[in-house]
Amino acid sequence: MVFCPHCGKENEINAEYCENCGKELKNEDKSTEKKGLNKLINFKGIIIGAIIAVILYFVFIILLELTLDPALLSDNLLIVITLVVLVFPILVGGFIAGYYSKIDYSSGILNGLIVGILMFIFFIELDLIILFIGMLIYLPAGVAGGFLGVYYNKKWLKIKENSDHNF
Repeated sequence: MVFCPHCGKENEINAEYCENCGKELKNEDKSTEKKGLNKLINFKGIIIGAIIAVILYFVFIILLELTLDPALLSDNLLIVITLVVLVFPILVGGFIAGYYSKIDYSSGILNGLIVGILMFIFFIELDLIILFIGMLIYLPAGVAGGFLGVYYNKKWLKIKENSDHNF
């Protein structure tokens, strides 16, 4: 099977045109084809995902500073809030990176992982315990976000394809 580079629709391997959007399915020369990891990495998705993750992180921090008094919170609630502030931005960033990866789960997971690694590097601490905890939080959150982004993209394409055929 061959995926359309324009709409992501799966087509027969010998198809010249996409059966969904009608655009030409280019058979690229092997010498110009991306190889290895470069084929899986979507830099646009990674950059957008990482930027949005950083923005969300700082928005959460500012909102917490303005609205919560840590002295009034229990230790357990403070831990939950901290985990949400750490995980949610990376999950969203990984989701965006995975969404831009379009149709390939391995690509989405890799791009989400890269967002997690970038966030880990961005917020790196010298304390080894925090470094270890950050690695346990950021990397799986990025992977999960990348997977969910590709999953959502596939579902969205399928819904779009079904609605296009109904008209």
